[in-house]
Amino acid sequence: MLAWALAAMILDQVAPPAPIGPLPSANQLAWYERYYYAFVHFGPNTFTGQEWGHGDEDPRIFNPTKLDCSQWVRAFKDAGMSGVILTAKHHDGFALFPSKHTRHSVEASPWKNGKGDVLRELAEACREAGLWLGVYLSPWDRNHPTYGTPEYNQVFVETLKETLTRYGDVKEVWFDGANGEGPNGKRQVYDWPLFVSTVRKYAPNAVIFHDGGDVRWVGNESGYVGDTNWAFLPQGIGPGYGGDKTVLYQGDPNGTYFAPSEVNTSIRPGWFWRASEDSRVKSLTQLKEIFYRSIGHGGNLLLNIPPDDRGLVHDNDIAALKAFRGWREATFAHNLAKGAKASGMHRGGDARFSPARAIDGDAKTYWATDDGELSGSLELDLGSRKVFDHVVLGEMISLGQRIKEFEVLADGQKVAKGTTVGFRRIVKFQPVEARRVQVRILDARACPTLRMFEVYAGLPEVTISAEGSSFLDRAEISLSSDFPGAVIRYTLDGTDPKKGTVYQGEPITLTQTCTLRATAEHAGRTSVEPATRAFTRYAVADLRPGGRAPGTEAGVFYEYIERGWQTLDQMKDAQVTSTGYAQGFDIGQRKRNEHFGFRFRGWILAPANGVYTFHLASDDGGRLYVGDAMIVDNDGLHGMENKTGEAALAAGWHPIKVEYFNAGGGMGLDVKWQGPGVPLGPLKDLRRP
Repeated sequence: MLAWALAAMILDQVAPPAPIGPLPSANQLAWYERYYYAFVHFGPNTFTGQEWGHGDEDPRIFNPTKLDCSQWVRAFKDAGMSGVILTAKHHDGFALFPSKHTRHSVEASPWKNGKGDVLRELAEACREAGLWLGVYLSPWDRNHPTYGTPEYNQVFVETLKETLTRYGDVKEVWFDGANGEGPNGKRQVYDWPLFVSTVRKYAPNAVIFHDGGDVRWVGNESGYVGDTNWAFLPQGIGPGYGGDKTVLYQGDPNGTYFAPSEVNTSIRPGWFWRASEDSRVKSLTQLKEIFYRSIGHGGNLLLNIPPDDRGLVHDNDIAALKAFRGWREATFAHNLAKGAKASGMHRGGDARFSPARAIDGDAKTYWATDDGELSGSLELDLGSRKVFDHVVLGEMISLGQRIKEFEVLADGQKVAKGTTVGFRRIVKFQPVEARRVQVRILDARACPTLRMFEVYAGLPEVTISAEGSSFLDRAEISLSSDFPGAVIRYTLDGTDPKKGTVYQGEPITLTQTCTLRATAEHAGRTSVEPATRAFTRYAVADLRPGGRAPGTEAGVFYEYIERGWQTLDQMKDAQVTSTGYAQGFDIGQRKRNEHFGFRFRGWILAPANGVYTFHLASDDGGRLYVGDAMIVDNDGLHGMENKTGEAALAAGWHPIKVEYFNAGGGMGLDVKWQGPGVPLGPLKDLRRP
């Protein structure tokens, strides 16, 4: 009788949702949990200031005086990172470990009298600190004499084996897709199946990064992946893919294999350390934007932290990492969904799939709907009215990515909407005060699942609104907070604003150069970091003097160059392919669609004294100069991205220069300006030099 009752209970249980492919592997599921980790670019480029070494650098330049991998790892662990990936061999071919397959390595350097091994020291530091280790090994080798021949593929495999068998468990192998010429002027035909099989054999727990690998590039190095982000790619996306980057940025809902997104960017403008960039470490505001558009969109974040020429992570980088962690911990410290009452229709009425499973903090339980139901709703009763501005969602990704569209409601009012969810989706919206928060799944590939539904109140922040950061005579500044009713305090001398003047809502009039700092307080919670903006007042005598254009013909002069780069600095000494004139900053004069660049020079007429704002949007890198002063720096590999800068100009003609390069994929250059008597638009009054 008891056996019959047990059998009946088993038969009455509702079956879990059937998986819908493509599905993640065990290694990919483990990779998701590592969601934030460090990239380390270190090598001869650290000492030469280059991004891509040529392979002919004297190995004796590699001589860090205080190299301490334990210091790196402490910085990464204190930042909340889970692991580190080292550029064990970059394109210049220099190996940071002793190798039997190249003479271009630490063995030929004076560091530790040629007896050192950076990869070993890092591996040991990671083991002691509990961080995992990954290896970047560039197939491109601008030094090795066999590069460009069939023999090189075996050389690379043997080198790969060294990194995978000497240093313990490797969790990720990072293959760069760059493929240029070697010392003999030849390109290599890479044997990718051989490379991949080698990793599978010697590092079975590792995921492989490259187009067509276990985790994918997102088509840019800005730190962003698509708001829509499917973890699938179609067949035909392979290493060195040079097609439309949209599929890398957003994934493909009809893709045939699982390829989640790893979002990589650097905490500095460049990948390798330069002293000139010590003051250009990314701000907390920039890191927050990257966080929301990488981890918040379902990707993992690989943040580059390049050691300096001493062999240490710079104090400025450490300070930025510390501020970033402090903000994350303060924002996501208290999950308002804990203890809430969850309700909604669920799979077969079975408690194993009830809404409560989405908020129980157990990654192995989840809410689900019935088969055939492609929509659904979960509602949380927080018990009382509370202020919040974040919702964090996560699907049961082991059963497949499903959700195509969703919206978030607070007391029945829509506050946010989105498309994909995936492993993790962080939804930020304007702060609201409500008792009930609801997620509606509007469409899905199959019955939707949610293993995570969290609610948070971020910290109040201050927005400083002004026409620009430079002005003549006077400027008016306004302050606002994203939390209604927050008390804003500010100072104009750069001091801590917590005890500063209370902002009353009227514009602040500036008549002098100053540094404005402002903070907000709401319900006992204060901005994690003051909003800061420097303002510069110019007298007429301080403006860049205007002059007369040397010529009368409209347009600009250009130099066109064909070669591959990752930054504009690499284009500096490149041989010019052709020259000519154009009406504006027009890249239509190009002879091909990839690996090319332009330098434009001309004169621009400022019609009146004042501060002018220049806008430069580019895909990939671009820069704009007025005279010798760089006004806009939009360098690097990225999709179409706009940046601005200001120049204080006297009426008259001024020399202007624009530099641009495109690596691969999409392309674009769009230059605009605005100022006294000049509405935002293209630069029209141009003269040839």
